[in-house]
Amino acid sequence: MNRRCRLASQEAKAFCRSGSFLTTHNSFSQYLVHWSWAILIGITCIEPIAAAPALDWLPPVPISTTEVRLDPYVLSATGYSDGRDQRFPTKMLPIPDGSGRRLISTLGGMLRVVDMAGNFLDESLGGAYLDTNTVETVTGPFGYGLTSFAFHPEFAQTGANGFGKLYALVAEQPKANLAEYDFEPAFGATNAHAAVLVEYTLDPSAMGANRLIPSGAGQNVSRRELFIVRESGNSHNFGDLAFDDNNHLYVSAGDGRIDVNAPDFNGAVNIEAFNAQDLSTPLGKILRIDPLGSNSANGQYGVPAGASGNFFANDGDSNTLGEIYSYGHRNPWRISYDQSTGQLIMGDVGQFNIEEINIAANGGNFGWGSMTVPMEGKFAMNPIDGFDLTADIDGNMNGTGDIAEANGYTEPVFQYDHQDGVAATGGFIYRGSKMPALVGKYIFADYQGGDVATGPRLFAGDLATGNFEQLAISPLGKQFESNPITGNGIISFGVDEADELYLTLQDGQVYAVSSPTNPQAPLPPLPKVQNASFESGGPGENWKEFGNAVINSDIALDGTFSFDVAGQSTGTGNTSGAFQRIRINGGETLRAKLSTLVQTGESLAGTSNVAQLRLEYYNEFGAQINSAGFIDKTILQVADFSSTLDVWTEHELVDLAPAGAVEARLVLFFFQPALGAGAVHFDAVSLEALLADFDADLDVDAADLAAWKTGVGIQSGAIRANGDANGDGVVDGTDFLIWQRQLTATSPLSTQTVPEPHSFVLFAMALASMLAQRVRRF
Repeated sequence: MNRRCRLASQEAKAFCRSGSFLTTHNSFSQYLVHWSWAILIGITCIEPIAAAPALDWLPPVPISTTEVRLDPYVLSATGYSDGRDQRFPTKMLPIPDGSGRRLISTLGGMLRVVDMAGNFLDESLGGAYLDTNTVETVTGPFGYGLTSFAFHPEFAQTGANGFGKLYALVAEQPKANLAEYDFEPAFGATNAHAAVLVEYTLDPSAMGANRLIPSGAGQNVSRRELFIVRESGNSHNFGDLAFDDNNHLYVSAGDGRIDVNAPDFNGAVNIEAFNAQDLSTPLGKILRIDPLGSNSANGQYGVPAGASGNFFANDGDSNTLGEIYSYGHRNPWRISYDQSTGQLIMGDVGQFNIEEINIAANGGNFGWGSMTVPMEGKFAMNPIDGFDLTADIDGNMNGTGDIAEANGYTEPVFQYDHQDGVAATGGFIYRGSKMPALVGKYIFADYQGGDVATGPRLFAGDLATGNFEQLAISPLGKQFESNPITGNGIISFGVDEADELYLTLQDGQVYAVSSPTNPQAPLPPLPKVQNASFESGGPGENWKEFGNAVINSDIALDGTFSFDVAGQSTGTGNTSGAFQRIRINGGETLRAKLSTLVQTGESLAGTSNVAQLRLEYYNEFGAQINSAGFIDKTILQVADFSSTLDVWTEHELVDLAPAGAVEARLVLFFFQPALGAGAVHFDAVSLEALLADFDADLDVDAADLAAWKTGVGIQSGAIRANGDANGDGVVDGTDFLIWQRQLTATSPLSTQTVPEPHSFVLFAMALASMLAQRVRRF
């Protein structure tokens, strides 16, 4: 079998398996061309396809005893709009504003917004949450388009430099004037397209909107390009974005591989692979930048330097790019940053034999693209014939292969061969609560499976030991189903505000991942204020101060930090405090809690000074208090300073939101009409919607369970009075679990773990119905 035919057989199998011939076409004629190419390869190489499976370089990945359950979250994240195929969801993240909304990006350039139940919130508004496409956009062939997005960590912090900012990686038409590019490939002369990093800044009035308009009438978001890179090929492009806890943005870039259909492609490593080792180009690298800085060559972003900066920003060599964090990567399609460990982890798609998961290291070289000793996983690869590998043996038994050690390479933490899978899809270290057995494990996937283990696969690994297993898929939920038209590969992972995991599939579906013991997944998190405890001593993100209030500025009597509102010793008094918003629906029951402390010696002069807990309601999210958007307020007095107690006092305010309300604003309010010294301390604040208060009597109790029993089994059109806690139009076991979670702690039913015996049959029937098919509104 000749080398070209051998390669073609593998590319044809991957091509047909992926379904990319359909998901990337821009026209029916292109669809026919793609099909014709696949059929041609199948005809000319039919025997090699059958006779040349991937070589068995590594032991098969063991199958774990741990099962995970897949449940539909979004059944069709996409569609066909704006003349582009939107069927390819590339990422999902929560909007970090406490609203419970999530964004899903599509390769066709759209950002779609859904609620916690997976319902689209932008469909009725005439389009996507944000259309990133411009007149210069290109979204085909495969690999072009909107590949990733990320929110600045300060996105929801009013007054912060990163307020309202999100970032996206897009593809544009090639620039006729090469001077427009900020970066060039070192290898590969073709001017195929431009990879662009874009910053979007929302107008403050648009922070709660479900539709952003980037230009023209009603514009509420601005667009800025941070850098433009010339790409010589149509695959291995810029892939993913992730922020660390220092507000630095990591950007993953493939090596710029040429079109696999190009006539000069052969069994050897493509010339574009050498970009990965050349430090004058960003291709084949992980970059780390400060998107709000300005010390880059084009002045549009910052390059971290100094003691904690990028290695190549401090190497004193003008020929290396300071933006480079790590290099020697082939196609790091998905990356994630783990806040707990400070690790940046990537899935790097292999060439002919090995897939790998890497932990990035500042200045680290992962070996791909070397002209002399290229690495694929923990194997040295013959650069003349990319099929031939040599295992890197750790002869001196120091924990690193001798070849990697001799060449200064960083080894992957996990690797598997193409019998187990053909394209690694990087994921996340699991930090949720639905799968206790997997907490702290790195969850990743293979896009489509390999020659022996076919179909998409999920893995869980221990990054400390290097051991990983294939996760079993529970029969109680969805299975990975073959779809010969669109393909069903795992494109990416998503997370929500509770750090639970989701999968985005090539056919447009998004699945929630949970434990099989969950009656229904995901159980929606409840709306609540963020950073509700001030005891960390941090800056108090998500709170907005007014008057002379200062978040986390003082230490209370017990030695913990608190939100301190002090009296005025000059002037005529003051009004001070802080507030935070959550999204609600009119008619919901809200419960707010608060702890206060007034210490001995800090009693403010006079009994007319007051501290209050307030709930304010608005029919427009983010409206001003005296504007037409303000509806009403409810006030609970928490201290009048007529006496002092050296103990924390607990307070609770339960209220029914008025009709038409879309925002509840929790306000910590202090009013001092005269002079005086002293302070009041606030801490342990909470606000949640009591979704299980079905009878609206301001309590979750047995009467609400009775309402649920009456309504259980309603499969469409249910309302809260019927027992529909999560608002999905269905009364089922999820609503019971929400009732159980919100049951008043002092209630005699608070220890109840299942419905009463005479209602258990109904509950079991509802549960069985859920397991068979989850009903959703779209």
